[in-house]
Amino acid sequence: MAHMRLSVAAVAIVFLTSLTFAQGQATSPEQPKQASRFITSEKERIAILNKAQKSYSSLSAQGLNGFRCRVQPDFDAMFKTIKTDEVGETQVLPIMKKIRFQVVSGPDGGTSVSHQNDEAPPNQAVGARVTQATGGTDQMIDGFLRMWTGMAILSPFAGADTNEEIEDLGTRYRLTHKDASTDVTLLIRYDFTIELMDVVLSGQHVILRPVWDATPKGWRLRSYEGTYDADTAKATSLTVKFTYQDVEGFQMLSFVDVTMSLPSGTVDGTLHVPFVLSDYQITKH
Repeated sequence: MAHMRLSVAAVAIVFLTSLTFAQGQATSPEQPKQASRFITSEKERIAILNKAQKSYSSLSAQGLNGFRCRVQPDFDAMFKTIKTDEVGETQVLPIMKKIRFQVVSGPDGGTSVSHQNDEAPPNQAVGARVTQATGGTDQMIDGFLRMWTGMAILSPFAGADTNEEIEDLGTRYRLTHKDASTDVTLLIRYDFTIELMDVVLSGQHVILRPVWDATPKGWRLRSYEGTYDADTAKATSLTVKFTYQDVEGFQMLSFVDVTMSLPSGTVDGTLHVPFVLSDYQITKH
């Protein structure tokens, strides 16, 4: 599970750094104050982690080996939430709307994002702006998909190791993992849903609050709220919401709604980008 949490931290940082950040209010992790006890029995610790692992809907356990699909950002919606000039509206936006984005994911949840553009920009300046916007879009897609696949392809609790410390707080568990560069805390309810992920990685502090849906096959990620550079003057927030569709018996993403704060200046306010996922090709075990 330590590996899962490290990848989630990296994903949050990659996703949030795909754009510049605004100043905002930090969200401090809630630390329950009930009487607590540390789980010192290895048998009890393993039993808790095994139950947690089996509580989640795992597409891999259901037979999914990988997938590829088309991802279509709603650039009209995005451009409505940012300030741009006439060139952006009349030349950059029309080109962006014609770019085709594709995602490939393997059995371990790793993702690869690519795009294809058949229309050449009218000049070098417009081309540079299209390249910058396309690169940021690639990173956003990669960010939210890596977060989702880390929770959906495999269970979030797959691969538990002996470095995990588990504390019973009376109403939930607190799991911690620390090493030279990483400090991770998870708050987990007794139904094994992750309530909070508090990650410090390479000096950067990220807080994530997932929301889960109960399904016949286990917990499924509905959305998450995140705070980057938490507890600092430049704390930035984002919200990502997921909608699902049935593809050959698997619950795959059909719609992702991303909202995040933007820096002051030319792009004041909030960035809102919906994404539609379609044309799935599924591979099975």
